[in-house]
Amino acid sequence: MEHYLKEGKKIPGFGHRFHHEDPRPAKLIKTAKKYGCFGIHSELVVSIENLLQEMKGINMNIDGANAGILSDMGFDWRLGTGVFMMGRVPALVAHIYEEKSIESPFRKFVEVEDIYYDGLDCRNIANDRKELNTPK
Repeated sequence: MEHYLKEGKKIPGFGHRFHHEDPRPAKLIKTAKKYGCFGIHSELVVSIENLLQEMKGINMNIDGANAGILSDMGFDWRLGTGVFMMGRVPALVAHIYEEKSIESPFRKFVEVEDIYYDGLDCRNIANDRKELNTPK
């Protein structure tokens, strides 16, 4: 924590782009305690949150809560984003279903003139295929 603060860097798992206080971590921490998944890693993120609140008014975000709880459950903390996404998948599936069943196909969202490519000016597809060892 000292390293991040000294370097002026954001501490992963703390702060939120849109909310002063992300409402989700407190609920997750409460649930983790209820089901015996609150251990030393969760205690660590809560302790860091307390220090950051005191020093800078910064609170834990969903990633911090996920990292602590997943680690206490024996998972690698780096699975946090994937676990977080699992909760979003049902909503995405419902949205896709709604789009396919209600909306007209091939709706126009943007004017073709507004689309541009800002990548390489020139590509040599034959060289790319050769380099990637990909047939035509």
